[in-house]
Amino acid sequence: MEQKDEKTALQQNDKPELPSEATEVIESLPEEKRRAIINEIVRIEQSSYSGPLPPPQVLADYEKTLKGSADRILKMAEREQEARHRIDSEIIGNAAKQHKRGQYMGCTLVIVLASMAFTLGFLGHDWLSGMVFTGAIVSVAGIFVLNREPKKRKKDNSDEKRD
Repeated sequence: MEQKDEKTALQQNDKPELPSEATEVIESLPEEKRRAIINEIVRIEQSSYSGPLPPPQVLADYEKTLKGSADRILKMAEREQEARHRIDSEIIGNAAKQHKRGQYMGCTLVIVLASMAFTLGFLGHDWLSGMVFTGAIVSVAGIFVLNREPKKRKKDNSDEKRD
């Protein structure tokens, strides 16, 4: 009598899909039921990661597939990070320049309006001079108050929502 060295479907895989106890129970079943159960077993494997680099095992697989690819992936991540840092620095620098430019323009506008009010007052247009000067001062004061007021209002609104 020849002995066949056949492995069942559960034994053929290099990686066991089920614990050994489950494999023993399934193998003790009649052939027909065993095949039905094996056909119904579905293994779902999911892995995830976050970040600019894949996990080390995936990097090793890339390296096995194409020599030097892991190094290329690391260099790509480094270049991406450098670009992100450079862009963030530019955004912060531009915001600071814009803020400074606004202050210079506001100062220039106040000086021009104050000079205009002084000139109108010197020429005898006291009422018009007072209006221009008051308008300039109220506008500048309004800008400083409104610049801080919305932040305060947002904070107050968020406090009211918590209550």
